[in-house]
Amino acid sequence: MRHFHVVSDVSDTSAIISHRARVSFEGETTPNKKLRRLSPAKYSPITGTHILSSFTSRDVGPDDTSTDAADLAVQAHRATTREQQHSEERDEFSALRSKVEASVSILKATREKLLCLWASEGSRELEYVLGAWNKTGDLSAELQRNRKLVAQLESRGSSTGAQET
Repeated sequence: MRHFHVVSDVSDTSAIISHRARVSFEGETTPNKKLRRLSPAKYSPITGTHILSSFTSRDVGPDDTSTDAADLAVQAHRATTREQQHSEERDEFSALRSKVEASVSILKATREKLLCLWASEGSRELEYVLGAWNKTGDLSAELQRNRKLVAQLESRGSSTGAQET
C-alpha cells in the first residue's frame, strides 16, 4: 500500500518526514523501526550480549529446591494420570473386543442367511458383499490373533515399564 501526501507549504514537510511509513525509491512502503530498549536483566555480563530466550539455563541456588520439589510433584501427578488414562483405554478396548466377540455368532448366522439368499437370487451385489467378507478369513480366528497380539504388547509394555523404573 502506498501513501501519498500533498504538501501545501514547507511547514507540512516535517509532518510527512515523521510519518510512520516512508516511501522508498522503488515505491515500497517501509515502516519506521522503533528503537527497542532491552532490559538490563536480559544482558549477559559474561558474553556481553543480550539473552535471546527466557528459557536459558540459570544458576541453581538454595531458593530453587522448592521449585524442583514442585516440579517433581507435577511430574509424578502427570505419570499417575497417564497410567490411569492407559488403564481406562485398555478397559474400553477390552469391552469393545468382548462386544465384537459376542456378536461373531450373530454375524455368522447373518452370513449364512445371505448365502442362502444369494443362492436363490444370484444377485451381483450380494456376491460382492459376501466375497469381500470371505477375503478377510474367519472372524473368530482374526479375533484370537488380535487377542494374542494385545497380550504380547501388554507383556512388552509391563516389562519395559519395569526396566525404566
